[in-house]
Amino acid sequence: VQVVNKIIELAGEAFAKAEDETVFTADGSATYHSLTGLLNDAGVSTHTLADGSTGFGDLGYDDLIDMRSAVAPMARGVRSAYVFHHDFEDVFDKMEDGNGTKIFGAGQAQQRIERIRGRQVEYTEAMPDLAASAADTAFGLFGDFSYVTVGFQRDLQATLLREATIQDVDDSTLIHLAAQDAQALRFTALWDVKFGLTGAFSKVATPAT
Repeated sequence: VQVVNKIIELAGEAFAKAEDETVFTADGSATYHSLTGLLNDAGVSTHTLADGSTGFGDLGYDDLIDMRSAVAPMARGVRSAYVFHHDFEDVFDKMEDGNGTKIFGAGQAQQRIERIRGRQVEYTEAMPDLAASAADTAFGLFGDFSYVTVGFQRDLQATLLREATIQDVDDSTLIHLAAQDAQALRFTALWDVKFGLTGAFSKVATPAT
């Protein structure tokens, strides 16, 4: 029972990440059922870091402000938010002003940075982490996410399989459940994503060089 409960918990986390990916990083391929996320949407305005700043960690405080300026004025209000990978908590902690003073304050260094200039900061593993740093690559978002609609045709469901043939995820061998007196859980969910106004969002990217 404890193993099944843990499997269900992990499945829920995996589907939550998959939902985030369809909103943020989906590339329009069959893997994402032709959905394109905001980071890959050509209609979303892009703020590019200064030339030579080809690492995600080169993000500066002024870049965060410029991301906000890049969206339509009605999308800059209190409903707007930044979205980054969890790795960027460390980037924010290290940001300094011209005098070498921590922008978010020394007292916040051990705390989660949850707001920037009054705007919420959200973290998700679906966004690119620092290890994915590369030139000409988008890695962060800002905008009013009330303009994102996620429609669920079917919530997460689990089906117990006793007679199917499934593929082992470790070595791709086939497992014949009935012949091996085994059981499997199959998790499914159906949803779609639509953006009401791409002008309500901006992304930050590294330069080509």
